[in-house]
Amino acid sequence: LSIIDKGLSTISYYEQETIRNRWINVEVGPVRGWWKYVRVAVILLVGLLLCVGLVIFWNRTMAREIRRRKKIEGRLRESELKKSKMIGELDQLNRQKNEYIGIVAHDLRNPICAIELMASFLLENSRSQLDADQREFAARIEKLSHFMEMLIEDILDYSKIEAGRIERSEEHTSELPSRQST
Repeated sequence: LSIIDKGLSTISYYEQETIRNRWINVEVGPVRGWWKYVRVAVILLVGLLLCVGLVIFWNRTMAREIRRRKKIEGRLRESELKKSKMIGELDQLNRQKNEYIGIVAHDLRNPICAIELMASFLLENSRSQLDADQREFAARIEKLSHFMEMLIEDILDYSKIEAGRIERSEEHTSELPSRQST
């Protein structure tokens, strides 16, 4: 190796480069085509930036949509709670109404029955003491009080149906008084 170095030191720089290039076969000079690599790198970088931008845009859009839907779900939950509260209040009011109807019907039934019994008693026991108009009034009172008693029984049945405590009984419709005759 030292012999080659001594020989190379005796020749000019230009001759040394020629020998090196011949044996090593490497061209030293300006690099050609580097701009192709730069262009590819720039395109890839722009593509990467576009992808990152799209991902950021998509994430923000999704975050807005999620917030909007959570608001809607919150409002829906609130309305469902209000609805269930209102239904509970309406059920309570309906029960109170049915209780009131039952109480009123029971309270009305006793005086109506008493009126009907008194009218029946007047008609049966006092035929000779009552004139024709009085007997007609007593018969009408008896008939109307019986009709009122039937209405009160219907109200009580309705109250039982609403409360879920209905008892089934069969009646013949021919025995019921006609409402047109009253």
